[in-house]
Amino acid sequence: MIRKQKIPAVLIAVFTALMSGAPASGQQTDAGSFPGQKEKAPGADQVTGATPARRWTVTGRAQKPAGPAWADQAVFYQIYPQTFYDSDGDGVGDLEGIIRKIGYVKSLGAGAVWLNPFYESPFRDAGYDASDFYKVAPRYGTNDDARRLFDEFHRKGLRVIVDYVPSYTSIDHPWFKASCDPKPNRHSNWYVWTASTWFPGMEQYRRASYRGIASATACS
Repeated sequence: MIRKQKIPAVLIAVFTALMSGAPASGQQTDAGSFPGQKEKAPGADQVTGATPARRWTVTGRAQKPAGPAWADQAVFYQIYPQTFYDSDGDGVGDLEGIIRKIGYVKSLGAGAVWLNPFYESPFRDAGYDASDFYKVAPRYGTNDDARRLFDEFHRKGLRVIVDYVPSYTSIDHPWFKASCDPKPNRHSNWYVWTASTWFPGMEQYRRASYRGIASATACS
């Protein structure tokens, strides 16, 4: 999964906002929110007894958030650590392997790197199911390796964005375990607990999804 590509400015803006902790223009900052949603009146949660931060209806409208000017014309090189370069012969790519190939990436004309997840994870979903966002997965190296990687990229004049998806974690993450606790706590509403995967206003998307599933079944 290694390819040279340009990433749309809107994605870069979102990544940048997430990494800096600041919301991009047009983004809501409350738990459970995302751009293009309309707020509903809050109320007590009948399951946990906690008060939801917000309830939302999909409107279909979205705003392009502001992003750094350099990202508009940047050429990105995407790296999935596990399959990029194995520096120690254990069959798994690692951060040291990426460091050794920085010169190669720069020689291709890339000005920045999009680095896929390298956090601690049970790897049930390619590392996106993070169990600790503050620790590098041992298969990839250490936190010191990550610091050295960023330093080396910057020394070569390359920017780095990390694939950071805080709204999606492993069931092993402490946030999720706390959210599972029936006793209300600060993490109770950090996850969507519902009997349905569809929000009000999503009926048209649900129908389209069903048609897609039916077509795939017919073709298989």
